[in-house]
Amino acid sequence: MEKIKDKVVLVVGGTGTIGRYTAKLLQSSGADVYITGRDENKLKEAADFASVPPQRAFVADITKPRDLQYIASVIPPVDILINAAGIGIIKNFEDLTAEEFERTISVNLT
Repeated sequence: MEKIKDKVVLVVGGTGTIGRYTAKLLQSSGADVYITGRDENKLKEAADFASVPPQRAFVADITKPRDLQYIASVIPPVDILINAAGIGIIKNFEDLTAEEFERTISVNLT
């Protein structure tokens, strides 16, 4: 992981299992890791777990342009973006509302 050293890495969805372990691996490899998550308590736990400094952890919803603009304005240019964010609404397809479907697509793909 020598090539990752000093790279600015943004892990979106850093509070989930994949996100927090990815952040930990990258942080221990010398990358400058920043993480996001929607839940402030989970974000603090994930940052502690991955040894990411608190000032590099941001409560954010990636479907909201305002949150993305804020993050982009306070961190250095990102070398690597890891999208570990995702949601799953567990219902039969015909029971999903249009809003639930659009939110799932927005978070998981867009």
